[in-house]
Amino acid sequence: MRKRTKEVTSAHIVNCATNYEGTTKEWADVLSVRYGCIPEERRALLKQLRQVRMGQRKLCQDIRMEFKFVQDEDKRHFLDWLDDHMCRIQHRKSESDD
Repeated sequence: MRKRTKEVTSAHIVNCATNYEGTTKEWADVLSVRYGCIPEERRALLKQLRQVRMGQRKLCQDIRMEFKFVQDEDKRHFLDWLDDHMCRIQHRKSESDD
């Protein structure tokens, strides 16, 4: 039996996924080596990394859709929307929180 290190946390996966110095495949390899993952676990990590990046793209898309203004009142509306949107995301609890 091989020796395993501690489990890969959701926070660690998110930190790697949001670091664009490497691809999701590269990060999956780094985490797999560091945590001694078997191929099935590596594939699961890769899927999780891709899901985090997909979530980031969706958030960016939502922001870009609201980021259309011409007048100062439009800017205020956008900033209010962005602040509200970020607060809702930051304060939402999840079962996957570590």
